[in-house]
Amino acid sequence: MASTPLTPEELFARLDALGIAYKTYTHPPVFTVAEAVALRGELPGGHCKSLFLKDKKAGLGSLSRSRSAAST
Repeated sequence: MASTPLTPEELFARLDALGIAYKTYTHPPVFTVAEAVALRGELPGGHCKSLFLKDKKAGLGSLSRSRSAAST
């Protein structure tokens, strides 16, 4: 059974209910690692680029790479 994605507010409420701490940083869409580097400034933590994929049969998937993996 497929479920619809959560809205940001629903996701944050779910994390709160589970007692999971988080910080949210918003930014305009970026399409390259170079664009992301320019926007992120001094944000702590790891950084990655994620692609959401859809095949011809409407199957969904995602691909994520860390900056260090993308530079090799």
